[in-house]
Amino acid sequence: MSRGRGRRALIALALALGFVAAGGGAAAGATSPVTCDQMVGPELLAQLAAEGLVARPESKTPLFPADAALQCWWYHPDSPRIVYFGAGYMPAGPELVAAETARLLAIPSFFQDGADMADGARLRSDGRLTDTMADFVDGSWQFQARDGHWFFVVSPTDLATSGAAETRPELDARVDAAMAGIQQNVLDALAPDVVASPVDASDTRGEGEAAPGGFTAGTPSTLSGLQTVGDASVTALSLGGCLAVAVVLVALVGLPGRLVEGALTARYEEWARFAAPFGRGADRLRAGLDALPRAVVLGGGLVVASLLAALIEPELGFNGGSARLVLSLLIGFTLESMLGLALIAMWLARRGMASRLALRPGSLVIVLATALLSRASGFEPGFVFGLVLTLALLGDRTERSESRASILEGAWLLVLGAAGWAAYSGATAAGWAQTGVLGLFAVETLAAVTVGCLSALPLAMLPLPGLPGRALWRRGRLRWAVAEGVGVAVFVFVVLPFPQSWDAVQTPFATWVIAFAVYAVLAVAVWAVITFVPSRWLTTGTEQAAPSDRKVDTAV
Repeated sequence: MSRGRGRRALIALALALGFVAAGGGAAAGATSPVTCDQMVGPELLAQLAAEGLVARPESKTPLFPADAALQCWWYHPDSPRIVYFGAGYMPAGPELVAAETARLLAIPSFFQDGADMADGARLRSDGRLTDTMADFVDGSWQFQARDGHWFFVVSPTDLATSGAAETRPELDARVDAAMAGIQQNVLDALAPDVVASPVDASDTRGEGEAAPGGFTAGTPSTLSGLQTVGDASVTALSLGGCLAVAVVLVALVGLPGRLVEGALTARYEEWARFAAPFGRGADRLRAGLDALPRAVVLGGGLVVASLLAALIEPELGFNGGSARLVLSLLIGFTLESMLGLALIAMWLARRGMASRLALRPGSLVIVLATALLSRASGFEPGFVFGLVLTLALLGDRTERSESRASILEGAWLLVLGAAGWAAYSGATAAGWAQTGVLGLFAVETLAAVTVGCLSALPLAMLPLPGLPGRALWRRGRLRWAVAEGVGVAVFVFVVLPFPQSWDAVQTPFATWVIAFAVYAVLAVAVWAVITFVPSRWLTTGTEQAAPSDRKVDTAV
């Protein structure tokens, strides 16, 4: 277990011990005509029992008024992750709702999701780590006023999936659904003739779906899932694990790549003639882009990349939260690609090497693929590849000059990503995200810079045409292996925290390893095709094509 997860478990244990005194459901307080069984309903009650959770009477939380009509708590006595469920309600007029809202918002973890608490807005917790256990509030806490009552629900673990990892939108949707069920059960028990309040009358969502328009400009996105410096586990096991993963993944890329290179070298002339038509297609694409104003091509490429990368957010749509996310990604990509490459171009110019910024059209495919991979794995803060621009070296290009430019590009990604992570950690600790839309925008822009740079680093070092790693691979295998290893290790340590035991391996980590394994399998398949395809298949229809002796343009 990582230090961050271990700390969360200890904090959760302390809270559970504070909440849970001993045996049934309701806390002492105002007399309630509703029982715990009635409040949670038979379906949820059966689910709690099936998961081994037991009820605890006389349990209270200081986050809810002591004279509440009803508080009910269940927990799993043997669960090392502290699986528990709590809910409660009390009659509440506008004054009490306003007072409780102000009291809870004074706690840094809480934020208001919605404009007016009296009109169905919710108080949620961001689940941030705190210096003391007493100040920690799990991210599943939620409070809401409805029909003259004040409700709370907390459920850290998705019982339906036995605690599988979930994104922030998935967590909110799950707790929203639990809150709606608790509220309706209570209102039905208090007044059976009440069927549904006006708040739910127009709600046609299925259970577990997010509220329409719920992803507002003030709602945290997937980017907020990035761990801070304080959360990182700096132990011999975690650092050694990151290094081991880097070595394995570099081998998965490097060894098949060496096979492909050897096979292609042996049959270069045959395959060059066969691939000539495809090269002409790439030439036409470059010519078309060159005919457009450069500002349009570069700016348009960054905008398209930002829109594609925004697919990491499950709640992406026509709403304020999506607009804020796209803008954060656009700023991050601009710093990552345009500013960095401009500085590298100035450095190269001082040494007599001319260059110009160009769009990597093929990188947009990588942006889309990594975003879809993030959605499929449910990973937060998401895989983001924003390296859509490149430096096209002009004049006589040598392997040395291309290798130097690639090293500088990788160094820029590493330095900017590390600086972004430090700034993000400081802003998160200072509570910027809770100060309003601008504060959240600043925090998530720093997260976009961090994730964009450090997610791009291991992919940029792959020895594929059009990527910086290709030039390093040609220059020397050891140089490439060091660069790729550093990129993978940093990515695993910061963006994709290394699990501390195989029992803790979650979908995002396994997905990333599988992705590299698939790359290795495809590389071996390409080697087999290059090696064993008969020569007559390659020469059919290409006898008149001249062998291509031009150097592969690394800008595409």
